[in-house]
Amino acid sequence: MPWEEIGPCGGDGKAYEREWGTVTRRMGLSYIQFICGEAPKGCKLGLHWFSIDGTRQHEVALFWDPSVIKRAPRRYLWKCKEAVAIFDEAVPWRRLRKEKVEPDLYVPSLKELRDIDTAQRRFLATKRN
Repeated sequence: MPWEEIGPCGGDGKAYEREWGTVTRRMGLSYIQFICGEAPKGCKLGLHWFSIDGTRQHEVALFWDPSVIKRAPRRYLWKCKEAVAIFDEAVPWRRLRKEKVEPDLYVPSLKELRDIDTAQRRFLATKRN
């Protein structure tokens, strides 16, 4: 099935692990589908897998069935490319990476939260007087 590249998304200037690359491309794919709507008859949006220097990579692409249409729908393809470029530019990908979430982040218990809430109320009550 012929395909046309729409473009990458999720690029943060690093070689990232395969799972993260797949997640970012799927987010871009969802955004394209939301903005551009359903692909025209005989077409399908998806991830195109390919190999560069023995490394499997992927990007968002538009596939079409030549028995249904003769060539890729240029207007739809152009709109998709623009949408993914805007999406990719708007998202701060480096801030979303898994290692940015602190693994040792302390999460207080419900009792501690209630105690904090009670202490704040008392403090605010003394400030008003």
